[in-house]
Amino acid sequence: MKKSIIMSALAVMLLFAFSALAQNTPVPATAKQPELPRLAVNEISGKGVDADTCSTLTEILCTELAAAGKYSVMCAGDLKSIIAASQQEAMLGSCDGEECFAKIGKLANAPFVLTGSIGRIQNRHIITLNITDTENRNIVKRISYECSDDLIKGIKKAAEEILKK
Repeated sequence: MKKSIIMSALAVMLLFAFSALAQNTPVPATAKQPELPRLAVNEISGKGVDADTCSTLTEILCTELAAAGKYSVMCAGDLKSIIAASQQEAMLGSCDGEECFAKIGKLANAPFVLTGSIGRIQNRHIITLNITDTENRNIVKRISYECSDDLIKGIKKAAEEILKK
């Protein structure tokens, strides 16, 4: 009798242990997530703002855009690894128009390219962002955001604005 009680208690404990393990086992995803459109983010240019600041703000912008989950984001550093600077210069020349950005998008397999600039006027900063459709070679979204000296907050707000419909 004592032996059967011990065996029953052991069976119940094993049942609870396997049940707990089964609940913590991840279930493989069966539904494929829809693929997000790819957005290549070019380095933000500066007008009265130094290159290091522009580079850091570009990285913050990329992080904000990626976190929003509307695009699969390729940052300027990713683009540089795809297209070496000397090759880009030889292939594209100076890159400042929609046609050039369309070429970058095609090389990066990105249907959209984001470009922008940060300028300083008196004691204000103006952040301008553009999204170019690489297939149609036209700007599909353009925003301008004005901020004080807090450029980090400004670039995050500009990212919010460019993602609004």
